Amino acid sequence: MRLFAKFLLVLGTCLAAVGAAGFTENPENEAWVFFLGGLILCFAGTRFQRISIQEEAGPAHHSAAVMGGLRGRLRAALKATIFLDETCDEIGEEEFCSRLDELLRGEFFEMGGRVEEYQRLLGFADYSRVWEGVAIGERLLSRAWSMATDGHLEEAFMEIPLARAALSRALERLENLDLG
Repeated sequence: MRLFAKFLLVLGTCLAAVGAAGFTENPENEAWVFFLGGLILCFAGTRFQRISIQEEAGPAHHSAAVMGGLRGRLRAALKATIFLDETCDEIGEEEFCSRLDELLRGEFFEMGGRVEEYQRLLGFADYSRVWEGVAIGERLLSRAWSMATDGHLEEAFMEIPLARAALSRALERLENLDLG
């Protein structure tokens, strides 16, 4: 349905543009038809897009699955961060960077792709309280990766406990929400 909605939007935009091009000094007879037809298709495409988004949100069990997915990904990100924090003195720069890269491209990428859905399901206030820790944790891990790849490994190691604390805070806030 989403593809159909996009098709209608593109077709409507094209028709409206063709119609609008006909409004010259001497308007062409079909200009209004193309223009209005394009606008109608744009409105229909927008409506279909909204319907498809609502269908993707699905019933309440889908919401629980989405929130369970967030909880699982956040736990996995925290576990990986704890491992880095506890082993950073033992692993080399290459493994450190590789693990950070994997974490940022994996769990954080997946969580980041569903931000709007999390916000809608949690409500803005609860989402903000949870996501504050996620965003700070991700930023600190990205910063650590950047420092390590630039050869400042010791400074990179100092970012990991801060990221760990931020992710712990986010997970605690998420688990304390009443999602019933």
